[in-house]
Amino acid sequence: MRIRSVTVTKLFDMFDHEIRLNQDSRISIIHGPNGIGKTVLMKMINGLFTSNYGVFLSIPFGSFSVELSSGERVCIEGNYTELETRDAAEGDRDSDPIEESLVLRYFDSNGSNEQTYNPKPTRQGLARVRELAESKPELSSIGSTRWENILTGDVLTIEEVIAAYDFQVYLYNEPKWMKDIKRSTRTRLIQAQRLQDPEPTRPLGFSAYLSSRRRRASSAPKATVVRYSEEIAKEIGNAMAEYGQESQIRDRSFPKRLIESDGTELIAQDNLQEKLDELEKKTAKLIKLGLFEDKDVPEIPKLDDTTQNNLTDVLSIYVQDIEAKLSKVDAISRQLEILIAIINNRFMCKTLEIDKRKGFIFKDNKGNEIPKTSLSSGEQHELILIYQLLFHVEHNSLIMIDEPELSLHVDWQERFLDDLRDVIAFRHFDLLIATHSPTLVDDKWEWVVGLRYPEGVC
Repeated sequence: MRIRSVTVTKLFDMFDHEIRLNQDSRISIIHGPNGIGKTVLMKMINGLFTSNYGVFLSIPFGSFSVELSSGERVCIEGNYTELETRDAAEGDRDSDPIEESLVLRYFDSNGSNEQTYNPKPTRQGLARVRELAESKPELSSIGSTRWENILTGDVLTIEEVIAAYDFQVYLYNEPKWMKDIKRSTRTRLIQAQRLQDPEPTRPLGFSAYLSSRRRRASSAPKATVVRYSEEIAKEIGNAMAEYGQESQIRDRSFPKRLIESDGTELIAQDNLQEKLDELEKKTAKLIKLGLFEDKDVPEIPKLDDTTQNNLTDVLSIYVQDIEAKLSKVDAISRQLEILIAIINNRFMCKTLEIDKRKGFIFKDNKGNEIPKTSLSSGEQHELILIYQLLFHVEHNSLIMIDEPELSLHVDWQERFLDDLRDVIAFRHFDLLIATHSPTLVDDKWEWVVGLRYPEGVC
C-alpha cells in the first residue's frame, strides 16, 4: 500500500505542513530552509510505520496524519509538555516521557469507523528490553525507557535500542488494524550520515568492553562501503548457489524429459537460432558483470542445417534448461548492471567492477586496484545510496532520503534524479527527498513541495 499524503499541524508549535506525494513520478521533494521540520517529518513518518512512538514524544506537535492509497487514514495526536519544564517542576530532569500523551486514530476508506489506540509498552516487553540491554556493557540506563551508549555518548529511547541491536521484542500490543497497515506499508529512512557502519559496537563481555575503551582512539567502525562489499559477495554467492541447484536438477532429469517429451513445449525451429543468440549475449553480459568466469558459463552451440534438422528436440530442451538456470541470477545481474552503469558514469579516473568473491573492486585509469576506503566521501555517499536503493528496499515502500546532496559535486546533483528514476523503474518504490539544493531539483520543480515560515512568526 502506498502513502498518498502526510499532514502535520503545530509542528514546534509553529508550522502546519501538508505533503502530497507524487503518485505518477514516484518522486517527491521537500525543499525549504533550516529549522522548518524537513528531517523531523521524515522521522515521524518512519516512526509511525516502525512503531517508534518515542519520536512523537520528543517533538512538539498538534496532530500528524497519513493518508494511504486505499483511502485509509491514521492520525496521531499528542498532548506535548515541554520535557525540561515538566522535569524541572518535578525535580527530576531525567524522568521518562508521559506515555499517555499519544493517541492514534484510525479511519477506514470511507472516513468513518474510527478506532483509537494509546501506544503503551507492555510490562513484558519493557522487562525483556531491560534484560537484553543489561547484556550490553556499553549501555547505561538513565531511566526506565532510556539508555546512554557510553562509548558514543548517544542517548537512546527504548525503540531506538530495539532497532539498533535488533532485539526480537514485541514492545507494543498493537491492534489488528495497526498491524495490518504496518504489514502493507513499508518505510525506510536514509539519513545524511551513512559512511560508517550503522551497527553499534557489540562487546561480548566486560573485559571486551574495557578493551574497546582502551582502543577507542585508534579504532573506528567498519566503513559502510566495506560492509556492503562483503554483503554483495554473499548475495552473489546465494544467487550462484540457486543457479547450481537448478543446474543439478535440470541436468539430472534431462534424459528423462527428452525421452518423454511429446513436442508440445518445444521451441519452434525458426526461433531456435534467435534464442541461442540471446543466450550468448546474456552469458557474455554475466561474465562482464563478474558473476561468471568463462569456464563457468554453459556452452552455446552453433546451428547449421544438420544440427537444426536432426537435433531440434535436444537443442530445444537444452535452450530451455539454460534459460531456467540463468533466470536464478536475473535479478542480481540487473541490480549490478544498474549500479555499475550509474557509478561508472559518475566516478572520474576510476571504475567499479564486481568480483563474486571480493565484492566491490575499484581501479584507477591504469588498472591498479584502489582501496575501498580511499574513495572520496562524495563517491562513497553515491555508491552507498544507490546500493541501498537497489538492494535494501521493498516493493511499493516509501524511501526517505535526507540531504542526498551531501558531498556531491554540482554535476552529480544535476543528474541525481535521473539516476533515481532508473532505479525506481526497476525496484518500484516511492521516494521522498529533503534537500536544500536547487541544483539537485534542477528542472523538476513540479515534484517539489516548498515548506515556508508563516508570515509574522519570525
